[in-house]
Amino acid sequence: MSFFEKKLFYFCFFFIFEKNLKMRKYIIILFFVSLFFNSFSQVLETVEWKTKISKIDEKTSELIFEAKIKKGWHLYGQFFPEGGPVKMVFEFEENSNFKKIGKVEEFPKPHEEMDDIFMIKVQFFDGKASFKH
Repeated sequence: MSFFEKKLFYFCFFFIFEKNLKMRKYIIILFFVSLFFNSFSQVLETVEWKTKISKIDEKTSELIFEAKIKKGWHLYGQFFPEGGPVKMVFEFEENSNFKKIGKVEEFPKPHEEMDDIFMIKVQFFDGKASFKH
C-alpha cells in the first residue's frame, strides 16, 4: 500500500465514524475511485533488455541486444508478412559517427506458427532472444 493510499485510508476511517453523513458518503466514494484507478496503474515488464557493444576490428563494432522474456509471454520477430501483429522494429538515428551495415539479425531462429486471428504465419520468441547489428 502506497503512502497516499495509507493516508487516504486513515482519513476515510476517521470520517466514517463521524456524524457527518454527507461527508462520509463522499469520502467512501473517493476511496473506491482511488482503488479503481490504482488497479490500472501497474506496468507490466514482460521483457528485460540488455545491450552490449562488441568490437570486431579498429573501425567496426557490433551492437547486441538481448531480451529475456517472462514465462507465458512472447516477442514477435521482424520478418513476417504484413497484415499481422506489430513486428519488432529497430530504429537507429542517423549519425555521422557511424554507418549501418546490413539488417538486424535474430538469434536463435524464431518459432513460426500460423496465427488463427490474422491468418498468416508469424514469427515469435519465447524465453530468450538476441539481436545483432
